[in-house]
Order: sequence, then structure tokens, then C-alpha cells
Amino acid sequence: MARNRETATLVFVTMPLGGGELKYGFRSRLRDSLRDNFGQTVIANGVSIQNLVIGANSPKPARASRRTETGYEGSYCSTNRIAALRADRYSITRAKPSKIQGGNHSDTYFATVNGIKVAFLSNALDSGGRGAAAGFPSQYGVRLATSADTGELVYGAEFPRLPSYSYDLEDGSVFSSKTDPSQANELRNSGGLFKEKDAGFYNQGHFAALYGVTAN
Repeated sequence: MARNRETATLVFVTMPLGGGELKYGFRSRLRDSLRDNFGQTVIANGVSIQNLVIGANSPKPARASRRTETGYEGSYCSTNRIAALRADRYSITRAKPSKIQGGNHSDTYFATVNGIKVAFLSNALDSGGRGAAAGFPSQYGVRLATSADTGELVYGAEFPRLPSYSYDLEDGSVFSSKTDPSQANELRNSGGLFKEKDAGFYNQGHFAALYGVTAN
């Protein structure tokens, strides 16, 4: 049977992240009869958003694929299903691990949301002091990633997505950054010093609004 190209189902697979387990969510077109083989769990009402991300750019889970008489079948798979899939003649594309990103002009910062270190790149410390003038990073509740965070960071997720706030500087310029959701209320009530740019998506209500699925 060929791959299902008509519908996509929101599912997650599991993979290691740091010393724990990440639930990597995505829209799967794999036929239903193969979901258990791939270790794909359909995201349904009552799902826990702890350690769950949707559509992250990094890390990425392993992918299993093979050609059949009628076409092609393949998708992301859970780490604990790789051996069985390989024995069943699937080719396995290795998972892409999380790495600390950045370079000469940017660094990785993160906030911990739902048990996940949600990371992003910022050049705040190389922007002529504008970040420091806005109280970055402490005022935004984010932390600079270090070698101790290697293998634990998640980048570019559709969910959770950190909120963003801007700060008007005395020279007329504006500094903006993502922030820890726990700091959002304080920034929102700063008397206009900080302005919300993006409310973000990170809690059960946001998840239900985005995906039509109630969450715990």
C-alpha cells in the first residue's frame, strides 16, 4: 500500500534528550497500520505537554524508510523501534542530536518550559551595549547556554514558542528578545518600558487553540 498522501495526523515519537526523553511531535502521513511499528503515538485529548515539542528544527529523531511494490513508506520513528525496523529491511537515517549553536557574533540562550530547554540565538552581547541597557539576559529570564547544556537544547519549535518583548532605549533604538514565560507578566506590567511583540505558545490553553487537542 502506498504512503498516505491525503491526510496528516499529529503524532509524537520518543528520543533521548540529555538524561531524559523528548516527545517529538509532527504531522505524520504514515498509514495507521504502521504507527506501532514506528513507535508513533497519536496526540489526542489528555496528552501531557511535559517534554513535548512540535516541529522542532533541532534535534531531529531518526527516520525509517523503504520502497515497496506500490511505492514508498517512511517517517520519523522512536529510538526504541530502530532495531526492529532495521531487521524489517527499513533504511535508517540517524537522528540529529542537539548542539550548542552560535559563533563569533551570536550566542545560544534558553528558557526552561514544560521541562524543555527552549533555545534561541541572540547577538545581544555584541549589539553595542543595547542588550545590557535593557537588562538582558536576567530581565528576560533567560540563561546563556554552556557546555553543561550540550545535548539538552531544543531550537525552532512550533510549540512551545517563547514570548518576545522589546525595550525602548534612550537613544531611540529598540532592543528585543525572547523571554521566559514566567517573566512575561512582570515585563507586561513594567509601566510601558517593555512591550509585547509575540505572546508565544507554551501552555495547555495555547496547545488546545493551536491543535484542537486538550492537554494536561
